[in-house]
Amino acid sequence: MLERRPDVAAAERAMAAANARIGVAKSAFFPALNLTGTAGFESASLSDLFKWSSRAFLAGPFAGTALTVPLFDAGRRKGDLAHARAAYEANVDDYRQLVLVAFREVEDNLSELRILQDQDADTGGGSQGIDARGPVVPDPVPGRRRQFPRRHRC
Repeated sequence: MLERRPDVAAAERAMAAANARIGVAKSAFFPALNLTGTAGFESASLSDLFKWSSRAFLAGPFAGTALTVPLFDAGRRKGDLAHARAAYEANVDDYRQLVLVAFREVEDNLSELRILQDQDADTGGGSQGIDARGPVVPDPVPGRRRQFPRRHRC
């Protein structure tokens, strides 16, 4: 029952996304290989693309490849990783709290349902004083009964 609750499912997905962000932060520590379509030329505008000043030197076995290695970033990658781990822990705590609240709500509703079933069984299982037109309510005028129309719920 808890798995079908949208709030629990959303919290679980948020926790999984935070876990994936930890993996992204860890990947920043490794070299990156970028494949581009520059082929030795790069320019901000198309008209300047094939001018001599737009030539670019690409280091690598093939034109259009670039291997970048992070050398020094003053602790930015470690900070990003610590931030991702802290965000994950916060999401885990939120998920745990939400699951506990959901357990309590489901348990309360199930116990209320059991109590109502016991009360219905104690009264003989019938709905006394109710017919097809709705409940009968005593009228302040003696000897007269008022009938309230039954409302349909969507």
